[in-house]
Amino acid sequence: MKLLSLLDPLAMFVDFFMGFVVVFFAYKLYQKGKQSSPNSRIFIYSWSLAMLVLALSVFIGGSIVGMKAHAIEDSVRPWKVFLAVLAGGACSIQVFGTLNLTLKDSLIRSLLFGAWGGIFAIYVVFLLVFGYPRIKTPFIVWNTLVIIVLFVHHYVNSKTRISTAILLGIIFQSIAIMIFFAGGGDLLGILNKSITFDLLMMIGLYFYYRGIIGDKIWLPTPYISSHPA
Repeated sequence: MKLLSLLDPLAMFVDFFMGFVVVFFAYKLYQKGKQSSPNSRIFIYSWSLAMLVLALSVFIGGSIVGMKAHAIEDSVRPWKVFLAVLAGGACSIQVFGTLNLTLKDSLIRSLLFGAWGGIFAIYVVFLLVFGYPRIKTPFIVWNTLVIIVLFVHHYVNSKTRISTAILLGIIFQSIAIMIFFAGGGDLLGILNKSITFDLLMMIGLYFYYRGIIGDKIWLPTPYISSHPA
């Protein structure tokens, strides 16, 4: 029997497991934000909030997988739309926080804040009017590309030491994006493309979390500790 036949319960278990892990990430980031400087606090709090919203979307996604065998598509679709709104909101909040970190108090940051708010509003209206939740993945891919560009821009312009964890996050999420654009079917006949994409995105998110917690994202090079040896 192929493992593909077990994908529904496997996907449900993975969703709930990832949801609890992401809640833990959100809590740890919130704790980190309380101890951080005002310059980095908005960035960290934004990612903490995004993690909470993402966790909620993951729990709903796992519940939808569990209900699929017992519910018709029409009854599940409104939940899929709500899931798409939450997932899109989470990555948009991540963009907001990363914009705040990378562009500081510049005019372009204000313009991009407005543009991103408008893009998310259009996304939500499209979901509510057309009820097409599959737009969620392209929207997440687009936002993830922007986050990657913003992180790279930050390292290039602020001359900070690139965090290994952030770099790994960029690599894993870039692979997920390449899989999305590559199309095709299941990975090695075991995991379908959707689950593979989600897992790689979550691994990337874990490394982003490690990078943010590690404090290296805003430390200039060379960094001289203010604490006595």
